[in-house]
Amino acid sequence: MDAEPINVLFCCLGNICRSPMAEAVFKDTVKKENMMDQFGIIDSCGTADYHEGEEPHSTSVRVCMKNNVPIKHQARAIRNEDFNKFHYIFGMDTNNVRNLTKIQPKGSKANDDNGTVFDPYFIGDSAFYTVFEQCQSVASGKLRRIPTARVSADVTPRTLVTVSSAVTHGRCSSSSSRFARASSQPSQKTAVYNVRGFHSSSNRLSTPKDPYATLGVKRDASAKDIKSAYYQLAKKFHPDTSKEPGAKEKFVEIQAAYDILSDDQKRASFDQFGSADGPNMGFDPFGGAGAAGFGGFHPGSAESIFESLFGGAFGGGRTARTGFGGETRGEDIEASVNITFEEACKGTSRTISINPIDRCGTCTGSGLKENAKRSTCQVCRGTGTRTFVIQGGFQMASTCPACSGTGSSIAPGDECSSCSGAGRVKSKRSIMINIPAGVDDGYRIRQDGAGDVPLMGPGPPGSLYVRIHVMPSRTWRRQGTNLFYPAQIPFYTAVLGGRVRVPTLEGDVSVRVPSGTQPGDEMILRGRGVPRLGGRKSYENHGDLMVQFDITIPRSLSKRQKELLQQFADEYEGRSTSTSSSSTDAPPKADDTNSPGGNTNTDESRENNKHGES
Repeated sequence: MDAEPINVLFCCLGNICRSPMAEAVFKDTVKKENMMDQFGIIDSCGTADYHEGEEPHSTSVRVCMKNNVPIKHQARAIRNEDFNKFHYIFGMDTNNVRNLTKIQPKGSKANDDNGTVFDPYFIGDSAFYTVFEQCQSVASGKLRRIPTARVSADVTPRTLVTVSSAVTHGRCSSSSSRFARASSQPSQKTAVYNVRGFHSSSNRLSTPKDPYATLGVKRDASAKDIKSAYYQLAKKFHPDTSKEPGAKEKFVEIQAAYDILSDDQKRASFDQFGSADGPNMGFDPFGGAGAAGFGGFHPGSAESIFESLFGGAFGGGRTARTGFGGETRGEDIEASVNITFEEACKGTSRTISINPIDRCGTCTGSGLKENAKRSTCQVCRGTGTRTFVIQGGFQMASTCPACSGTGSSIAPGDECSSCSGAGRVKSKRSIMINIPAGVDDGYRIRQDGAGDVPLMGPGPPGSLYVRIHVMPSRTWRRQGTNLFYPAQIPFYTAVLGGRVRVPTLEGDVSVRVPSGTQPGDEMILRGRGVPRLGGRKSYENHGDLMVQFDITIPRSLSKRQKELLQQFADEYEGRSTSTSSSSTDAPPKADDTNSPGGNTNTDESRENNKHGES
């Protein structure tokens, strides 16, 4: 039969699909398969606008139409009438399979599998070619389909199409089938191919019963203690060097325990729910296959999805232990440094001692003694993986526990004497850390390449993170880049005005105090604060120094000082000072001591003296 143009909807959900490489791969595959001339499928993709903070199901949608006309849709804007324009709908979610949204036809229940119109496929490895081969089969007449013009949005799915894909994630890989369904008129004669829906088991590694007990650490153990315990146990039970029975199984259990406790999120989930998988207790609600499910696929990071998508389909496939470029990066280490307040404001340097894991200098990291060679692993026969066939014909691959995925092992007696075959040793190193001006307490400095090397295989070392602890100052109080200094001034300076010495980061300066200064008044010294981190050494890139005036009152006064203050008070309040001074200065007469008036004056004078000295 003649093949009419095919309209294809390609839904790409997630961050990685907005990259130019994903679009280029799609274009190149279309051109390579000559689908432009055969089916009229567009050779470019339109991408919907992406707004930060949106849910994954509304981030990005690519739509391919015939006649080289690209159109754009937001995922939520695609309705039933839009789906009738397409013969085939497929796509992928690179963030989290569980966040995919299925759009239902009008009048159907939200959880009714029979009413699902949109069921995107999770595409990986060679799935691009698989989808295009499926389209070719339909166009060539090997499979039949119903014209979309006669399809109603309110009826059941129309045609069953199977898209097979294989996705590698973590340490396991699995393959499964995904189904798209389309609705048909009852009067239309159609060959519908029944495809069995398989149920795939979870592709997670089994969670150890108690990772804390496995590593022999307490529940409140620090990351450093967990890492140290793992390093010691891994070295003790390494299959290549350990002679103890059950070392292989113990080594796998140790790795699984460390995988949980070294990840803050997994550790928190285990502490709260007793499982690193969270409240589902290891059960994947999307593990079942079928048209509405996403079984067999574990949601992973964008890097792992990108790797499985382009590495497996176009050569250069990587194992789960490797990152980009086929190398695993070593772990980071942390250290801390104490500095003074002035050093934090001006900048300084420190020499610290660290103990990173390094490659053995004797064997250069190979773990072999001189003139010795590694032999092929007898467990995995050099593949580095072990493959299992589970129910339904699914294949699952995991890292070989004997060689840890390397495909080779060290024969007894061929181990390096310095590292006992591990290829790694703990080293001692001194490193100079430059602390920039303007750092605050808790600031972290990263030194690339100063961390641990990977425990296995080649790869760059991790980073060193140095946390800065700033000691408090007795002179200033810091708030951002501004400094606050409490200046103590006597009351007469506050009244009459004067000058006061104020300490700054560059030295003391003389500050003029205006007359009539009140307690709590502030004076701003521009550019005398903390330099802004990474800024130039100029006053424009510094904070300010806030001088806060605090007025001191003397606790004791001389007789002369009291007289002067009393005169000031009387004059300030408008009272006459002649009567007050005569009664205060003249000694009492002898005949006044027996009179009531004389006693009263003496008592008042004593009360005034007592009040002034207090």
